[in-house]
Amino acid sequence: MTRVGFASLATVAASLAVACADATSSSAPTSPDSDRSVTKSGLARDTNPNLTQEEKQAYEEGSLALTTDLLAQLRKEGSASKNLAYSPASIALALSMPYAGARGETASEMAKAMHWTLPQDRMAKVYNYASLQLAERMKEAQAAAAARSSAGADRLAGENGIRPATASPLANGSNADDIRIHSVNALWADQTLTIESPFLDSMAVNYGAGVTRADFIGKPDSERKAINTWVSRETRDKINDLLPENSIRLDTRLVLVNAMHLKMPWDEPMQKQGAPLTFTQGDGAAKQVPSVGQLESLGYFENSDVQAVRVPLLGGSVAALFVLPKRDLDSFESSVTPAALEAIRAGLASKRVNLTLPVFNFTSDSISLKNILKSLGMVRAFDEADFSAISASTKLSIGDVFHKAMVGLDENGVEAAAATAVVMLKNSASGDQEQPKVFTANKPFMFMIEDLPTKTVLFAGHVHTP
Repeated sequence: MTRVGFASLATVAASLAVACADATSSSAPTSPDSDRSVTKSGLARDTNPNLTQEEKQAYEEGSLALTTDLLAQLRKEGSASKNLAYSPASIALALSMPYAGARGETASEMAKAMHWTLPQDRMAKVYNYASLQLAERMKEAQAAAAARSSAGADRLAGENGIRPATASPLANGSNADDIRIHSVNALWADQTLTIESPFLDSMAVNYGAGVTRADFIGKPDSERKAINTWVSRETRDKINDLLPENSIRLDTRLVLVNAMHLKMPWDEPMQKQGAPLTFTQGDGAAKQVPSVGQLESLGYFENSDVQAVRVPLLGGSVAALFVLPKRDLDSFESSVTPAALEAIRAGLASKRVNLTLPVFNFTSDSISLKNILKSLGMVRAFDEADFSAISASTKLSIGDVFHKAMVGLDENGVEAAAATAVVMLKNSASGDQEQPKVFTANKPFMFMIEDLPTKTVLFAGHVHTP
């Protein structure tokens, strides 16, 4: 297991999948538990994967298409009328690991369901690239915090002639230590499973990961708890109990996990609002909730259907996009398409915006994605699967895919976390003088947290009740 940093807002959870190595390190992966043995390749992580512009575009389009597909299926599963958070990035990363070992129609169905249009070996490089790019966002945010800290110290020195030894880097009082973009992935394999060398090579080169040995046959529930403990630790206790009881069975042979944690301040400070915001819930009931706001130049879009605003986090490369339907959220989400969301993205223009957002913090339940992925066309992976490139001696299939996410927002920023576990079984601008646009999220709305340079949808969901 190796790690990559992940940025922090003020409460958002996510999970990327596949043990990702630190972008600055090429050392061999280590075990999530120091006292366990690890099966690993001797190859080093590729820290400079080169992608063509066409490959980057295919990845961007696939990320957005998966976001809307998952939203539609999660709504059908009962999330249409309650708070929802999920991480398309974590789900895709986690599933891209077993995909590297899939063959035949199993691989074809996985690619179609996940909107993977590139050759199989290139998809692994794409996810390596995306993970390493996230590590760069962490560095950018830390550099921005350091610059503001230095500027704050200089300002204080000019005012009273004393330059403090340390200074708060941000106007809202956040510290550089509160900035985190962390994505980590790990694989656990039963000690009886023989793993093919090319698969180990792919995990090392593209994910910086080795395989930790476990005893699923002898102590399945103990191993389940150990994996949950690891996820909790990597997400700073934001994602707990990812794997529910009985999710690890005597026939479990391989578990692939991604955990993601993002914590990041706003690029420009938010202020607590003195009076509560009257938020009209989806059922029509009104609720008084705390809120935050700012008057800033922000990316703004409006048409006959929606208002949208993009609020950058520290450093500017990661941002939160809020979409407020003019009618109701259910009508919008039930027909939203990747093209509609891309049109909103493309239509954002710099406007002065008087922004008001409710304070919220919630964690979605751990959910099984098995039926959802089957509905998207990934059927053989769960049934008559061909993962022979993972293990030629043991016939494997995916038993289930579990996902859990959290998100939070307040005056300090955003925090989000998520984790995804794949359980594999043995088969039997200008214009500052214009009138500011008013964006008041006082009814259910949709959100996405994105890495702008790669157009990766890190987190998405909606808020029905702050």
